[in-house]
Amino acid sequence: RYADVLLMMAECEWALNNDAVAIDYINQVRQRPSVEMPALTWQGEDSPVNVKTHDEVFTRLRHERAVELAAEGQSFDDMKRWGLLETLNGKPEKEITGNIRYTHSVSSRDYLWPIPSGEREKNPELIQNPGWGEN
Repeated sequence: RYADVLLMMAECEWALNNDAVAIDYINQVRQRPSVEMPALTWQGEDSPVNVKTHDEVFTRLRHERAVELAAEGQSFDDMKRWGLLETLNGKPEKEITGNIRYTHSVSSRDYLWPIPSGEREKNPELIQNPGWGEN
């Protein structure tokens, strides 16, 4: 989706400390003809859409991704990329009916996939990623 690409570009610019450019990408998502959201401003006058710090840009970016990509399966990978998986620990996920479907249980090992045993058999020099068992 184009909105996802724009928000990925915003994240890249944010990571490079180009906050004004990141906000421009976020605004491209917010100002599509079918959406009509007010544009964010960078370090302007006090208003609900004014963003003043690097951390606030990240907060706005997280919010835009959550709203724009809701129910598209992006959130877990976003949290992993941002190093925030542990904040999900113990959080219940509900079905549309309101019933709890599962409760998150994550740890530091969840940032990396395990190396398949077949690959480790082919190359005994490979060391298993932390938290996934014996070397």
